[in-house]
Order: sequence, then C-alpha cells, then structure tokens
Amino acid sequence: MRDRSSVVQMVLTVAFAALMFVLVFAAANTEVPGPFSGVLTPQTTQAR
Repeated sequence: MRDRSSVVQMVLTVAFAALMFVLVFAAANTEVPGPFSGVLTPQTTQAR
C-alpha cells in the first residue's frame, strides 16, 4: 500500500505542476512560441 500511495502522490504532484505551468505560461505569454502554439491556441494563432 505504501508503494501505491507514493505513486498516487507522485501522479497528483506531476498533474498539479503541469496544470500550474500551463496556467502561468498562458497568463504570462499571450504570444505562444512555435511548438506550443498549435497545441494551446490554434484558433488564436491562425487569426493572427
């Protein structure tokens, strides 16, 4: 059970970190560079 709880905690931590990264990245940069532009905001990038 210890291994399972550690795995769950790790997954939650990684998911939370990824979510915060996306939110901060989107808030800080309205102009998104190459690789992320098609993933995050395809409509906004094509409009510009």
